[in-house]
Amino acid sequence: MQHRLVSAPGLALIALGLAAVIAAGCAREVPLPAYGELPSAEELYGEGQKELAYQKSRRFMPSDYTKAIEIFQDIIDNYPYSD
Repeated sequence: MQHRLVSAPGLALIALGLAAVIAAGCAREVPLPAYGELPSAEELYGEGQKELAYQKSRRFMPSDYTKAIEIFQDIIDNYPYSD
């Protein structure tokens, strides 16, 4: 006598679940920003400096430089040859 690990209805449910996961993964589409929406390197640098100064001014509170880092990283990513 042969023992099955998964019954036929169980196998159908597994296949249906796998198909749903694959369909959900394919349905997610990241929209690309329009050409004119990206701020200039100078504007991003100014924003980064403001955020950095704000975090430094929080003397008695823990500083979180994450936003400033993200802004400066945007400059590196979008303007790789800028000074």
